[in-house]
Amino acid sequence: MKDDKTQLQSLSMKDVIKRYSVYPEYNLVMPAFYIKKKCLKRLTIDDIFLLGLDRLELLLTKDDKVYASVDLESTAQTVKVNIVNIEVSDKRNYDKSKYECVICSFGKLQCRKFEVGHKVEIFDFNALEVELFIENKKFSKASLVKVDDEIAIKVTEVYSE
Repeated sequence: MKDDKTQLQSLSMKDVIKRYSVYPEYNLVMPAFYIKKKCLKRLTIDDIFLLGLDRLELLLTKDDKVYASVDLESTAQTVKVNIVNIEVSDKRNYDKSKYECVICSFGKLQCRKFEVGHKVEIFDFNALEVELFIENKKFSKASLVKVDDEIAIKVTEVYSE
């Protein structure tokens, strides 16, 4: 009984700490891809997006700007995000009348020091689940899958507007 109460207090304290960000917060995302608007309207569960990536590429973004490319290092209990390259770039240009820019997000992380080689620990990281965003609006939940030795995204949930 006492352990349950302590564990419950620990979890609620963890939630309180997450709400108040002390350090700058960045989104951990994959490189953006583009989808035709008419295909997006017909999006259903189990649809698959082929990305053409052999390995997982990750970026740190904030306010639609890319700040760094990162790698993942896995340990027994946690995953560490290692900043590999610092690169600041703005939005990409594309035909907005026909396509939508889709962002695959693994979530947010806080980074106190932003330099090459700095590592940030993530405790509740799930590399298989992503959320898909268009213009900072979540429209779907998905999972990473492999198709013909390439990384792809399989839609698991679609949110209606």
